[in-house]
Amino acid sequence: MLRAFFTIFFGLVAALFARENPFLPAESFEGLDVATNVIEKKESFDQHSTTLPSSARVLKYVVFGYQNLDGSVEEKSLEIDRSIDWHDPIVITKESNILNKPLVLPKDPQKEQLAPKNKDESIKKEVVSTKEEVKLSFEDLILFEVGEKSLKVLTKDRLFRNFLVTNPYKIVLDFKKDTAFYTKEFEVNHGAFKSITMGNHSGYYRAAILLDGHYIYEVKEQDFGYEVLIK
Repeated sequence: MLRAFFTIFFGLVAALFARENPFLPAESFEGLDVATNVIEKKESFDQHSTTLPSSARVLKYVVFGYQNLDGSVEEKSLEIDRSIDWHDPIVITKESNILNKPLVLPKDPQKEQLAPKNKDESIKKEVVSTKEEVKLSFEDLILFEVGEKSLKVLTKDRLFRNFLVTNPYKIVLDFKKDTAFYTKEFEVNHGAFKSITMGNHSGYYRAAILLDGHYIYEVKEQDFGYEVLIK
């Protein structure tokens, strides 16, 4: 009789705490990491390009952030450690794009604009442009031969001071000579060099060379005058 009583008692307790549908998750499962079959629809990745600041010289690494099937987000770092030219966009693309069709890079308007544009016709006559360099002469004082990252300064006048200013980046060259002329700006738009402004001061004249970004520079004395190298 006692055994039958306990059997009935435990049967009632089990029925009281049992779930109505054993295939539904119990409340005790809340808060646990459970995988989901919900698919988040995203546009398929094709390619993406970006440009780095003009101060960038070495690409150290690239970090990819990705989302897993369970919704968690992780990162993968790819070591590069290679020198770069910040003018060139960095392009991320699928391998199939390279195998199946030519990669189309963003156009660089600076490289397309090889010939200088200037409203002053008298200045145009003083600027000669080729694919390799731009030659610019001013008065009978100085001649500039502008390359991609070098600037030859042909002059007999002594360079007594040079320095770099920022915002925007300019290399300033001061030459010792008493002369007289009005300030004149020459558009160059070749390589890293955007323009050269000639200015007259008491006892010297100045060439202010506008750059297209952040650089360090070096001035070397040569037989023809001076050479400015930028990095």
